[in-house]
Amino acid sequence: MTAGSPVHSGRFGFASVAGTFAGPLVDGLAWDTLGPYGAFAAVTVWCAAMWVSIRFLPAAEADVEHPPVPFSLAVLAPRLKDYVAAAKFAAVPTVALVVVAAFGRIGAVGVQGSFYPVYLDSIGYTGTVIGSLIATSSLIASLSALLNGVLSRYINQSWILIGAIAVSVVSISVTLFFVSLVVMAGLAVLFGFGIGLTLPPVLTILSRAAGPSRQGLGVGLRSTANRFASLVVPVSMGVFVDFF
Repeated sequence: MTAGSPVHSGRFGFASVAGTFAGPLVDGLAWDTLGPYGAFAAVTVWCAAMWVSIRFLPAAEADVEHPPVPFSLAVLAPRLKDYVAAAKFAAVPTVALVVVAAFGRIGAVGVQGSFYPVYLDSIGYTGTVIGSLIATSSLIASLSALLNGVLSRYINQSWILIGAIAVSVVSISVTLFFVSLVVMAGLAVLFGFGIGLTLPPVLTILSRAAGPSRQGLGVGLRSTANRFASLVVPVSMGVFVDFF
């Protein structure tokens, strides 16, 4: 909808990551005060609010090449030509960069959500401290996403993406070499900074490369990379941990 605007993608990144920080807190409070039904009701209200906000979006730019067709269940069936089109689209250098970056981003987040807390627990950290470190990362990530609009004036979006991925991957990787809480907190801040700054360039670069006629294809390709990373990274990490 925003045609690859770095400012708007940064705002979207802020809201998206802030939700991962605020959501568990809101739902936990609802569970403690209203019980399970209250917690699930809070999620329902949250989703309803998202639906309402979508209803206020302006009409999308008309796609003269691919006009809308009446919906039928047949459109849900997989078609080979769609996958061929996605493969060709993924071969575009900027799109390939986004796919690889999405893989790296989700991989880093996957490690933080699985092996990271296990490691912290193994060196004696309490659940409260572990949760605080992860929450700190989410909070910093939501704020760093807003920097994309400013940084894009001076740095190419591709370089912002590559640098942010490097910061997030390195900061979560070197955790194994430290036990100090001060250092862990610093690494959590760095990780959040990198992760928060990765999402806006991904959206901006992909939106610009896709153009009006391939927005859905671009989103689908990024989602596929995300899901594939979520599948492969934890399993691969488990194999490496058992082996080494």
